[in-house]
Order: sequence, then C-alpha cells, then structure tokens
Amino acid sequence: MVNPLLASLCGMLASSRPDHPLAAATVLAHLAPREPAAVKAIAGALGTAPRPLKLALLEALDRIGSPLAAGEVLPLLEGTDEEVRGKAIQALVRMGPGAVKPITRRLVDAPAAVRRSLLSVLSRVRTGDARAALMGLLSSGHPEAAREAALALAGGAGGLGRAELAALRSGVESLLRAAPDKAPAGSLSAALSVMAAVGQPAAAAQLLRLTGPRYPEAVRRDALLAVSGVLKGTPMPPRILAGILPLIQNGPSPALRSAALEVLGPSRLPAGAAGTMQALLDHADPAVRRFAARKLGEPGMGGAKSSRRLVALLRGGDPSLRDAASEALGGLPEAAPALLEELIACAEIHRAWTVAHILRRHVERLRRPGVRRLFDKAVPALAADDRIWEPLLHVVRHHDPRLLYEWLMEASEKFRKARKYAEAEACLIPLSRGDHFDSEARYALALAGVRAARAKGGARGADGVEHFRHLVRDPAFPLVDRLKKERARIETEDLYHLGFLLAEGTPEEKDVGAELLKIVAARSGATKLGRSARSKLRVEGLDP
Repeated sequence: MVNPLLASLCGMLASSRPDHPLAAATVLAHLAPREPAAVKAIAGALGTAPRPLKLALLEALDRIGSPLAAGEVLPLLEGTDEEVRGKAIQALVRMGPGAVKPITRRLVDAPAAVRRSLLSVLSRVRTGDARAALMGLLSSGHPEAAREAALALAGGAGGLGRAELAALRSGVESLLRAAPDKAPAGSLSAALSVMAAVGQPAAAAQLLRLTGPRYPEAVRRDALLAVSGVLKGTPMPPRILAGILPLIQNGPSPALRSAALEVLGPSRLPAGAAGTMQALLDHADPAVRRFAARKLGEPGMGGAKSSRRLVALLRGGDPSLRDAASEALGGLPEAAPALLEELIACAEIHRAWTVAHILRRHVERLRRPGVRRLFDKAVPALAADDRIWEPLLHVVRHHDPRLLYEWLMEASEKFRKARKYAEAEACLIPLSRGDHFDSEARYALALAGVRAARAKGGARGADGVEHFRHLVRDPAFPLVDRLKKERARIETEDLYHLGFLLAEGTPEEKDVGAELLKIVAARSGATKLGRSARSKLRVEGLDP
C-alpha cells in the first residue's frame, strides 16, 4: 500500500483495542479510498467485525463503490439484521455493473429472502447486464424467482430510455413466442406481467394467442390481463374483441371469464359490439349480465333496442343488475322515450321513482305531449291519494315547473266546477312543494281546503287557515277584497269561522279578521251568525 496513512488506518482495523477499528473505519468512510489494497482490507474486516464496526465498514464501502468488495459484501445478505442487510444492498448498488456478475451467479440457488435482496440490487443498478440477469431469471422456470424478476423489471421500466425500453420489450416478446411445451408456465406468466407494464397496443394480437386452450389456465388468465395492460384504455380492436368474447360466451372457467370481463371493462368497445352486449344480457352468469348492461350505456352502444332491453331490466329481481341498468340508462339520452313509456306504465312506486330519477337526467329530450301524458296519469292518482303521482310530477316539474303550475291550476279548477272539492284541493297540494307556489296558488289551495272540509262535514274555517295567515302577510295580495267576491266559493259561515280564528292572531291578522267579521255581521243581520260575529268583535276589542 503506497499511502502510509491508509496503510496505518487499514492496520488499525485489525487492532485488538476495541475503539481503534471503529475509529479507523469512520475515517476511511470519510476518505473513501479506491486503492485496491485499501478496499480489500476494508472488505476483509467484515467477516468477524462486531455489528457497529460492520455498519461503519459498509458505510465506507458504500462511499467507495468499488466492485472489488462484492464477494465479501454478498454473504451479509443472508443475515437477519435488517440494518446490516440494508447497508449491504446499498453498498452493492453503489458498486454498479461490477457487482452484477457475482450477483447473477447466486440468483437461482439463493434462498428466497437472499434472492429478493439480490433482485433489489439488480433493479436499482439499471444497466444492460442487470436487466439481462433479470431476464435470465425470468426464463429460468423457477415460478417464484421468475415472478420476483418480473416485478423488478416492471418496476424499473419507468426510468428506461426509448432504446432500452424497446430492447426489454423485444426480449420479453421473444420469450412469449416460445411454444407452449418449450416455456415453463411460471416464466410465461412472469413475462406477461412485464409485458403488461411495457407493452404497446400492437402487442395485443400476440398476447391473445396465449389465451388459447394449449396454455395452462393461469397463463391464459395472465395473457388476458396483459392485453388490458398493453391497450391502456385505447379502443378495443374488433379482432381482439372477437378473440376474447368466446371466453365469456362459452365460459371455459369462471377465472377466465372474470379476467375477460376485467379486460373489457375499462376498454371502449367498437360500435358494432352493441348486438353482442345485448345478447350477453341473457347470460347465465350475473357478472356477465351486469357487465353487458354497463357497456350498453357507453357512447356508441345505445339505440332504441339497447334502451328497451335496459329498461326491461329495471323490472327484474336482481338488485345489482337493476343498478347496472340504471347507471347505463343514465348515460343514454336516447333512452328517454322508452323510460317515459315505462314510467307511464309503472304501478309500483319504488320502481317508478327509479325510472323517474333516470328520466330526470334526460328531461330536455322529452316533448310536451309525452310530458302531458305523465301529468294526465298523475291527476287521477292525486285524486285517489295514490302516491304514484309523486314520481310522475317529479319529472314534469323538472321538465318545466311553470307548465306544471299552469296544468295543476287548470285541473283544480275543473274539479271545482264539477264540485269535486277534495280533488281540487289534492291537485294544488303538489304546488306547495315547489318554487312556483305563489300567493295565487296559495289562495286557491286555501279556498279548496275550505270547500273540501265543508263537503266532508268537518270543521270549517280552520282548514287552510295557515294558508290564509300567509296571505295576510303578503301586502300585495288583496285578501279581504277577494274574499268579499267569493260568495260562490266560500259561504258566510265559513267566512265567520275564518274571521273568528284570525281575530285571535297577530295584529295584522286581527285587522283582517275584523274586516271579515264585519262582512259577516253586515250580511247576516240579526241572525245568530250575525250576533256571533258582532260578539266576537266586542270581545277582541274590535267593535264595529
């Protein structure tokens, strides 16, 4: 050793004094000498070094990065000390290409834990030799080792240049071209997982070949998943789709069918596949039916026939299939006519709400005659207190809330003229749930409530009083003047009961109540009703 200082420090590594070797290792780590003799001395001290010294020596070798120490560092990967093993891995990574050959010689026969450490080094060295070593392990036929090598190759692919990536891809494709009886299944599956990470869409045809019956089921499944990987969300080529569909239709095994669905799920299918998806709605496997239903909701897959098939699924007994159909129909504006007919025909409220919520997303596609049919079905349901009217009018409201207002007011007036007061009131109740419930609608509802109560023989005047209270608080609404003119729609006795209740309310209500009681007193004269009106005015301090 030429450098006396290095010679002295290296000599201290073998000192019997406990503090000298550690001090020397610390200084050598700082100096990071690359002289072969110094490197050999540092590496040679590893074998019998206690743990603190071992860590310091590995730190020095990490700083130096010389492959001359690889032979002494490699055995440390077999230990159980995580920190020592981690330092050893880091030192080997720093040694770079020079550490690849000794690592390669140990790969296949190394215990599993050691092999994983060696693979960790190779995946981080990222040289051609390191990738070649991993490729060798990929084709070794050792299932676990091949899988681990595949993970290392796929994980390191992101940092490769275009030429390096092309070389890796070419090597994997070459392995996949081997005849089924010439390549171990574990190697094929491992290669397929690498191809899923680095492959291009053009490789899908080659991968499809490995889904054939000559290959083990595990390989066929991995080939399907690799197809999904190389396509990476690009449109599914018709040829590839034609090759995958038999695995779903004929169902060689649930695992293959599941993998095929996994491949096709995120892919955009060609428009011509709509007929096939419709046929799959009749498949025995519920997962296939759900898959087909969702696919029919994608762009280019709809149409009148698809819409009708999906709408029919809403009547089925499989909740998950109904959900899939609902999801698909929500993305199909062209399904609006079929949904409209379904809602009109529907008699069960929960299903009607399902259809209504979907149809709401497509209300702009509805024409007025169709919306009017929904309304016309809702009116008798309102009159019969059948809550099926709620989903029907939900759609009408979202189509045009002002139109719903007009139609309900008209329907209520028709019922009133026919002296069907309860029905008239029922037609106005939905308005109270919307933004278009103005004072005019409130007044009509309040009057209808009074007449309906009288027709039922109930207490009159109290019914709808809250609506009248609201109208009192609207300064723009001439409540008293309107009620004066309502002799055909509200009887004097009803006017008395309303005035009686309002006279016991707020100052505003008292004033209106007094006006109404005065009207009653004037109309009724000396009758019992007239006397009662004047008595209430005196009691409330509202003398006429």
